[in-house]
Amino acid sequence: MRVFNLAIALLSLLLLTTFKSDLPAFRDVEWGMSQAEVKARESLTLNDEHSDGATGELIYRLDSRYSPNAEVYYFFPQNRQNRLSLASYLYELEQPDARDRLTDYFHRRFNRLYGEGKPSTNSNLPGYVWLKQGIFLINDPGAQAVVIDYFDPDSTITFSQ
Repeated sequence: MRVFNLAIALLSLLLLTTFKSDLPAFRDVEWGMSQAEVKARESLTLNDEHSDGATGELIYRLDSRYSPNAEVYYFFPQNRQNRLSLASYLYELEQPDARDRLTDYFHRRFNRLYGEGKPSTNSNLPGYVWLKQGIFLINDPGAQAVVIDYFDPDSTITFSQ
């Protein structure tokens, strides 16, 4: 009986590890990390940090071929015990056609990797969602940016799709 329980435990661990490895990684961090843990792992230079209010944030400057003004954001919502639940790449691009081209590029890339993304029905945040993988691609005209949100699919964060 003990061998059977051990076999079931190992099989469960293997399945859990396989499932988690199918999720896209965001840099070198894991969902549920604290701000201090993310800071210790992130290799970029910290640009800004906020720990007050409903959500803590870490903001890093990113050298990118896609945009001269790119940043990496980490979000730590208070209602998730101030643990990492959302992370983003933000590529500022003033020209709408440049944002459209970059959105199309990432849309094709993610479709190849994860299957067809569902179009967002939120007219304020046009883009695509891959819920199972925890990815939301946004062409945000208000921020003049393309944003790629990575979120913990096990969390209660919800997006319009």
